[in-house]
Amino acid sequence: MNIKLADANFAIMLSNWYSGATLLAILLDQHADIICNGETFPFSPEDKRRYVCSCGEFIDECNFYKYTTQANSEDKKWDHKNYVILPNFSDIHLINKIILSPKRDSLLRYVLINYISGIKQKYNEFLEAQFSFMRNAIKFKNATVYLDGTKSITRAQMFANAHNEEIKVIHLLRDGRGFCNSFVKNNKLSKSDFLMAAKLWNDYISLVEQLEKKYKNLSVLHIKYEEICNDTNTALSKIYDHLCIDKTNTNQSFEHHVLGNRMRKNFDNRIIEDKSWESEIDEKQIVIITKKMKKYLKKYNYI
Repeated sequence: MNIKLADANFAIMLSNWYSGATLLAILLDQHADIICNGETFPFSPEDKRRYVCSCGEFIDECNFYKYTTQANSEDKKWDHKNYVILPNFSDIHLINKIILSPKRDSLLRYVLINYISGIKQKYNEFLEAQFSFMRNAIKFKNATVYLDGTKSITRAQMFANAHNEEIKVIHLLRDGRGFCNSFVKNNKLSKSDFLMAAKLWNDYISLVEQLEKKYKNLSVLHIKYEEICNDTNTALSKIYDHLCIDKTNTNQSFEHHVLGNRMRKNFDNRIIEDKSWESEIDEKQIVIITKKMKKYLKKYNYI
């Protein structure tokens, strides 16, 4: 299935949790040629909570979301089936898991989608809804690039399969030790969970690299959270070059429509790197998790 986005482009942001994705989404959304609204949608069809957009409105009442999802009338309710990050394709848990797991991007997924009754139609409807949303978002802002900020590798796999033309990918990384500290702290876990967090960090980077290797239509820029914090202009310039857009068309006073963490509501353009891990993780634990993540810490020049 090859779906075109008319004369516009779309790009994908990939990033592990607690790695600065909401910050980067807000910064990039300030560029006149880019529209990026962070997490974009609720996480699943079961998640029917009313999300609050960064503009202050519930997403089903926000002018941006009403325009982009074409829910402009009172009788058209929010489509919980298709306007989600990832849908349910089957009531059978195992089938749904195979289709949606980023680790199962294989022939089996293709067979399930194309040969089980009803799934192919649901799959195509979901993709059509997503690409329609992107086109409408670009029109809403009069931009040229829509940046999918959901961080979902499964979505990237779906888009890469559906869109044969080049897709630009921004892979945002953070020092794994900082990730582990934020993950454990924000999820109220214990010190015994640091190794589990380290594995999650390793696994995500491994999936990104597998994605880059498999899909030749993906052009990936790897950039670090620390670069964005310490030399913001240079880091953003790299991204603008990667997206082939004008570097000077920035700092526009557009209203943001970003979903993500609490930063989306109170960002004041001050960028301060979170280095709390250096004082909050004891030295012995740092040695242990550094060893666990050594391969990618070394590859991306963190050690």
